Amino acid sequence: MESVEKSSLDVSSGNHIIKFSASWCGPCRVYQPVFVVVLDNKDNVVSHSVDIDADQNLVSEYGIQSVPTTVFIKDGNVLKTVRGVISASNLHNYIDEQFNDE
Repeated sequence: MESVEKSSLDVSSGNHIIKFSASWCGPCRVYQPVFVVVLDNKDNVVSHSVDIDADQNLVSEYGIQSVPTTVFIKDGNVLKTVRGVISASNLHNYIDEQFNDE
């Protein structure tokens, strides 16, 4: 998983999932290991983790209002945004639904 540093995110090509979170967020800490385990097994998706306190530009660009928030992107287009903690099975399902042509 790639930790994003100051708006250095390029999602213009391919499948990407961005997890927006914060170090002070309890639900974010619960979601982190689920996100890592699920995405470690997905070769067709690049995962990114953004700390909302470190990168307000990306927070603004994606309209993030709460954390955790997970954004599914294909070739630069946002396909789906999910707010809150996602279970492993639901995350698998979302990935399969959004990136089903891979």
